[in-house]
Amino acid sequence: MIEQLLIAGKLAEGTALAFLLVRTTDDPGLAPWADRDQRVADAAQFLVEAPSVDEALRREVQVAAECAGCHAAAQVARTLRPAPAVVADDGTRATRMARHVWAVDRLWEGLVTPSDERWTRGLEVLASAPMPFSARSDAPLLAAQLQKIAQHQLAGRAASDLDDHAAAYGDLLVTCTACHASLHVTLR
Repeated sequence: MIEQLLIAGKLAEGTALAFLLVRTTDDPGLAPWADRDQRVADAAQFLVEAPSVDEALRREVQVAAECAGCHAAAQVARTLRPAPAVVADDGTRATRMARHVWAVDRLWEGLVTPSDERWTRGLEVLASAPMPFSARSDAPLLAAQLQKIAQHQLAGRAASDLDDHAAAYGDLLVTCTACHASLHVTLR
């Protein structure tokens, strides 16, 4: 929800919701991960203090990366439901946007669980799904930038780690937000 608010340009609402993550847990069963819990809370506090939507998006991804770090440290296999099938590309704006949403959902899952398979599937769709926009906005340039980020991540995926994924996801979100603003698109 935080991410959706930020992509919609709602900085105050997104950071207000992020404030809920600032408090650490006092659950004794989670004591072995208290340091990880504190890192999530610290990242959330940094997000709450973001001065702009772009910076908040990058900081939101750092919260997600801290969650992923805890998941990995706990060595608990996170079971994800099977991903829905990606919509076939028929060249229409609606279908291509649906493919982009599907891809970003897979990237999110790949980042926070962490799952290289989900991360790669999301990148593959973003790298291959151009957006059919008119030239009356910055959208064509931004769509090309989105593809370039995805292609770069795919090319270097063997050497990438959680920090690389988080940085790339932040770049992708900032690009998505700029495109949405350029076209006055709202989310779900």
